[in-house]
Parts: sequence; C-alpha cells; structure tokens
Amino acid sequence: MASCTYRWHPRPTTTATTHRKMRFSILTTAIAVGASALFSIASASDAHIAKFDALAAKHKGLIDLDDQLYNEITSGPRSYSVAVLLTATAPQFSCNMCREIDPEYALVASSLQKANKGKKFFDPSEKVYLTRLDFLNGKSIFQRLQLTTAPNIYIFHPTTGDLAKTNPDEPTVHDMLHAGPTADAIVRFLSSTLKRSPITLVRPLNYAKIVTTVFALLATLTALKLSYRYLIPIIQSKRLWTGITLFLVLLFVSGHMFNQIRKTPYVVPDGNGGVSYIAGGFQNQFGMETQIVMVVYGVLAFSTVALAIQAPRMLAPQRQSVAIWVWTGVILLMFSFLMHVQKLNKDEQNTGLSSILMTFYTKNTWD
Repeated sequence: MASCTYRWHPRPTTTATTHRKMRFSILTTAIAVGASALFSIASASDAHIAKFDALAAKHKGLIDLDDQLYNEITSGPRSYSVAVLLTATAPQFSCNMCREIDPEYALVASSLQKANKGKKFFDPSEKVYLTRLDFLNGKSIFQRLQLTTAPNIYIFHPTTGDLAKTNPDEPTVHDMLHAGPTADAIVRFLSSTLKRSPITLVRPLNYAKIVTTVFALLATLTALKLSYRYLIPIIQSKRLWTGITLFLVLLFVSGHMFNQIRKTPYVVPDGNGGVSYIAGGFQNQFGMETQIVMVVYGVLAFSTVALAIQAPRMLAPQRQSVAIWVWTGVILLMFSFLMHVQKLNKDEQNTGLSSILMTFYTKNTWD
C-alpha cells in the first residue's frame, strides 16, 4: 500500500502582515514629511535670498530696511551675513556723523555689488548683504536694541554653513568713534569680522572736481603768461632768495622740525592764570619758544652783518662810531637774553614772557 507524505507550509497570519505594512507606511510617511519640510525650508531660504538679491540689485547693493524687513533679514535660519547701518539722517536729529558716513557706506555697498557681479557662491555663508535702517523707519528696532546714539554698524553672522557662529544672534558692533566714518574703515571692519578679502573700493569720477581743476589750471597758466615779464625780475631777485633762505635757516635752526615731529603745544597754562612760553628742561620746548629764539637769532644775524659790512662802508667817522656802538650793544643784549633763556631751560620750570623779561631786566640791572 502506497504511503502519502504531506508537507505543511505555514502561512503568515493576517495580523503580522498588517503590522509590517503599517510600519513601512509610517516610515515612508516620515521620510516624505521630512523631505517635504527640508524642501520647504530650502525653498523659503532660496526665496528670501532671491528677494534680498533683487533689492540689492535695485539700489546699487544697499538695502533700505523698515521694521518688518529688518526682522525678516536678521531673524530665522540664514546662510548669509548681514551688515546693518543704524542711522538717523533726518535734519531734526542734527547727526553730522550720520550724514558723513551715509555716502561712504553706500560706496562700500556699490563696490561690493560690483565685486560680486557674476560671482557664484559655493558656500552661501560667504554672501553678505549691506543694509541701512533709519530711525524714522525703525523706531521699535532702535528701542529693542536700546540705542541712544547713532550711527552704528551691526554685523549679524550666518546660522548655517562653514562661517556660522555659535551665537549668531549676538551681532558684532563697529567701533565708530575710534575707526571713523570712512569707507576704508568700514572695509577693514567687514574684512576682519567676516574673514574675507578686503573689498576694492570703486569711487565714481567726480566730474565737478575735474572740471574745476582744469579751469583753475588754465586760469593759472593764463595769469602766468600775462604776468611773465613782471614776474621774471622778482623770480631772479637775489635779495628775495637771500631773504627766503635766511628765513628758512632761522626757522629750522630754532627747532621748528622738533615741534612738527613731537607735536609740541604752542603755549601751556602756568597755573596762575597766565601762560608759559619757555618750557623747562632741554628735552622740551613750546611753539612760542621757537619763535622767540628765531627772532633772537635773526636780530643777531642782522646785527653781525651790519657791524661787519655796513659799518666799514660809512665815510663819516662819527656815524661809523655810533653804528659800531649800537650794533655791538644789540649783539651783547641779544646774546645775554639768549643765555638767559637757556638758563631758564636748565632750571626745568615753565616760564611766562613777563617773568622772562622781569628776571632778565633785574639780573642785568643789579648783577
């Protein structure tokens, strides 16, 4: 009798199959929702960047903000940097620095736009927008930032990308008082803060200045042409050049270059309601002291020349004798005064002009 063998194949239950399908469906839905969210965020970011690019292109690289646009460009995830000039240019605020920095900031924005023209940013965090918010258009922003002075430049760093900061909501503030309201200072601040190469400033041609310079040059050449025959005797005058040479020699010998290098004061208060003309010590001097010494040197030079050249040419013996005594007395007086000034320097005490003359008169009268 033949035997029959039966093989039993277990079939999955309906419950297990249903669970696997549900898990697959949930996983598929989660992936789809995540991808959709990422796509929405990327689309929103691209839309924002396209909007800001259009605004920058429309206004030569500078975006003017209001409360809403400020919040839009500085809040939320951003893959770019934002520089905001917070200013107050209205006449009622009398902000001179605001009016000074406004064209300089606009120059930096236009130069940045020209530098980025046709450039593709492989890392979006390298992109930077230059914006401007006036107080009249953003009072609530000024109140939120607790600003009481203007102008200010804030830089908001990217929240994503290679250049993202750990705390991007804390802006970097430009030190306007020390750096100054110039385009060069703004470029240095942007370069050091954003770690990018300096922006090459492209200044527009000042046609008014060019025309004025050309007309001034033509007028000068015309005047020289018309007055040529009158100027030649003056230019060739030996006495003129002798006088100029002597003046320059006396000026530099008396310490003029020392004043220019050390930026010495002209005079200083003496503490008694007056001023001091002579500085104490040989390592210091005042501007007025230089002029006093220059006059003394000039009188001494003129007296020496008169005594050596003019006096011997006098034919009358009496006039010659008087001239010799007069110029000798002037030389003696001026040298004495010069030595007195040197002694005051040695005493290392600042001295006023009245004290100089009084002590000089007293010592030469009673000593």
